[in-house]
Amino acid sequence: MRRVASWRRYLAEAILVALCAADAVVLLGLSPSMLPAGRAVGLLIVHVASAIGTGACLLSIFGAETTPEHARGAAGLGTCLMGFVPVVGALGFYVAVRVGTRATHRPVARPWTRIGIDPDWEDPTWSPRSRERAINMGPLKDLLSDRSPELAVRRFQGLQTVKHMKGQVRVPLLKIALRDPSDEVRLFAFSMIAQMRDELEQSIRLFRLALSHAENDETRAHAHLRLGEAHWEMTYLGLADKAVFHHVLGTALAHATKSIELGPSASAMFLSGRIFLAMENIAAASEAFRRALDAGHPSSKVLPYLAECAFRARDFARVRIDLSDLRAAARGNAPLLRVLEFWL
Repeated sequence: MRRVASWRRYLAEAILVALCAADAVVLLGLSPSMLPAGRAVGLLIVHVASAIGTGACLLSIFGAETTPEHARGAAGLGTCLMGFVPVVGALGFYVAVRVGTRATHRPVARPWTRIGIDPDWEDPTWSPRSRERAINMGPLKDLLSDRSPELAVRRFQGLQTVKHMKGQVRVPLLKIALRDPSDEVRLFAFSMIAQMRDELEQSIRLFRLALSHAENDETRAHAHLRLGEAHWEMTYLGLADKAVFHHVLGTALAHATKSIELGPSASAMFLSGRIFLAMENIAAASEAFRRALDAGHPSSKVLPYLAECAFRARDFARVRIDLSDLRAAARGNAPLLRVLEFWL
């Protein structure tokens, strides 16, 4: 088959060369005295012959891989081109196709182009495994504390990274930015703090509305618990300062106490323990945590606070007892395991 294909190609090439030679002879042999109609017919014959020869060569080049549609397209293309380029056009077209089908394509080296993507994915501290951001707090805090005018842009970019942090870490850094000499940095930090405060205040309004529509003690206890948690969250995140801090903390304790009175729950006892601990009432906090643990609150959450209460009371033996009970629940918690290794 390969030998037959080669003979077919050679035959087509020979036909093309013969037709091109005949075309040249005919065109050169046309007498100027011939009528215009005769010269036009002669040129038409030349063009048709050139088209036929070019189509035959194209079919020989593509070989058996050519489909009938491709064959008709190649012949039609050759006919159209030969209609505008006589004689030399046939040979030139053949050479161009012949060289073009054998030429190797070399990709052109292009410079890298930056494409805009989601800013979240441009964060270099993004961890695709845990889908969380492990941000180094030290350099970021130093950057926000630097008041140099030439670093204002970098401080603003640092604030864009701060918004991905947890609330209790984000607010102290934003408070540092509130004292920034740059208006852009200072206003951006203020807007982020205001947004966090507005979200909590909106939650408080919704929980108060739910409390006003409560129909029984269970729903009222649940509403008081949610109100206590919302007020506690405001103090825990650092959104309430100085005198406002103690007022909001007292409101949170009042709602937690009311929730316990209406329907004792482990969550409300645990919340009251955290509030007492923030008020530096260690004895009341320890008692609340013990009651929460007896009521069924997860020991992995209660025992660390009980150990902290014992540590503040300087009862180090009690610290070891509470942490020893926490050993089984601390698996998989690397920071807590290091604390256990120190004490036990």
